[in-house]
Amino acid sequence: MAAGLASVALAIGGCTLLVSTSGLREDDPAASSPDANDGASNADVATPADGPTSTRTVRLAAGRFHTCAAIDGDAWCWGRNTSGELGDGSNADARAPVRVAGLPGPVTAITAGYGNTCAVVAGDVYCWGSADGGALGTGSNGNSSKPVKINGLPAGATTVGSAERFACALVGTRTYCWGANDKGQLGDGTFTPHKAPSAVIDESGIVDDFAQLVIEGDHGCGTRTGGEAFCWGHNDDQVALGNAAAGTSSPRAVKVSGLPAPVDRIRLGGWHGCATVGGALWCWGRGTSGELGNGNDDNSATAVRVDGHADGVTFFEVAGGPDDGDATCAVRSGALSCWGNGRFGRLGNNQTGSRSSPVPMTTLPAAVVDLAGGDNHWCAYLANDEIRCWGQGDSGQLGDGAGVDRFTPVKVSGL
Repeated sequence: MAAGLASVALAIGGCTLLVSTSGLREDDPAASSPDANDGASNADVATPADGPTSTRTVRLAAGRFHTCAAIDGDAWCWGRNTSGELGDGSNADARAPVRVAGLPGPVTAITAGYGNTCAVVAGDVYCWGSADGGALGTGSNGNSSKPVKINGLPAGATTVGSAERFACALVGTRTYCWGANDKGQLGDGTFTPHKAPSAVIDESGIVDDFAQLVIEGDHGCGTRTGGEAFCWGHNDDQVALGNAAAGTSSPRAVKVSGLPAPVDRIRLGGWHGCATVGGALWCWGRGTSGELGNGNDDNSATAVRVDGHADGVTFFEVAGGPDDGDATCAVRSGALSCWGNGRFGRLGNNQTGSRSSPVPMTTLPAAVVDLAGGDNHWCAYLANDEIRCWGQGDSGQLGDGAGVDRFTPVKVSGL
C-alpha cells in the first residue's frame, strides 16, 4: 500500500502524537461544484482568528472510515463499525458520536486505523476493532467491539498508533510494535509477524531511541532524541520512506534523506511523509496527486520543501490510504491550507480537483486547534469548541448525521 493549545494529541490515518501547544494539476479535470446540500455555506463565515480560545482538552483521530475524539478524557467514535472499531460494544455504524465503552480511566492519546482504534489510559494501551494480523495484541485474530489491554508492553506509554493490521506505541524513548510484518512494518529487523510487542531497531541492529512516533498503512517513522528522522516498513515506489537505498521495504529504521535536523514534528500518509524543521515544511514520497506541495506531481525519495511554507508553519497533518493519493494540510500564520488529492472534497475548498501547491481554506469559523485526516476525510477541532469534518462521509465518518460527502466543513453533531 499502499492512519493550542491545551495538551493536544494529534492523529492522522492511524497515527497519534501527544504534543503541546495552488494551481489545479493539468492532468485533473476542472472540479465541479457539489450539490447545494453538500458542504457548509460560505456565508457569514468568520476569519480563523475570530472566536473564543478553547479551554478544553480534545484529541482527534481519523481512520479509514471512522473518526474518534477524546474530549476531556472521554472517548467518542463515529462512522463505520464493521469490526467494532467504534468501541461501543456493537457492530452498528453510527453517523453521530457514540461513547467508547469499558475504558478504565481518562484517555491521554487516541488513534484510529484501518478498522481498529487504540488509546492510552494511565500509561497502558487499549485497542479495539479489527484484530487482523494480530493488531489487537491479544494473541488471537478475534475482533473486539470493546477495548482490550495490550499485554507485554512496558508501562508508561505516551503515544500510540494504529494502522493496517499493526500498531505501535512509544514508551519512554523506545518504540514497540505488534501485528502483521510482511513489509517489515514492525521495524524489528524481521518480516515475522508478532502478536506481542517487539522493539524497533535501526540499521545497526540497535534498539532505536525515539522522541516521536507515527505510523500509517504499512510503514512507520520516528524522530530520534537528537532530531533526525528515521522510517521503516514498506517503501512504496521506493520513495515513501524518504530513502531510495531502502529498496521496496526496510525492516529496520533508515534515515530520511535530504531532511535538515532537528525535526520538530513528523507525520505519515499512505504514500508520503512530511516534517517541520524550524517552521519550514518538508515532504517526501509519492507526489502524483501533488501531495508534496512543491508545485508538481513528481515522486521524491528525498525531502523537498513545500511552496510558500519555508517558515511559520505551526501545525500540520498528513492523510491518505491504500487506494488514492494522499493529502496534506498545514497551519501557517493562523490560516489552514491543504493540497494533494481532492477526491470527495478532501481539500475542503468546495472542489474535487487535486492541487500541487497549498490552497487556503476559507470556510472554518475559528482557528484550528487540532486536526486529523483519514483515508478520504478530515476533521478539525476549532478554538470555538466545534469539531468540523469534510470529505468522504458515506460511512458516517463526518459525524453530522447525514452519511454523505461534504466538500466544505460541517459540524459534528451530538458533542
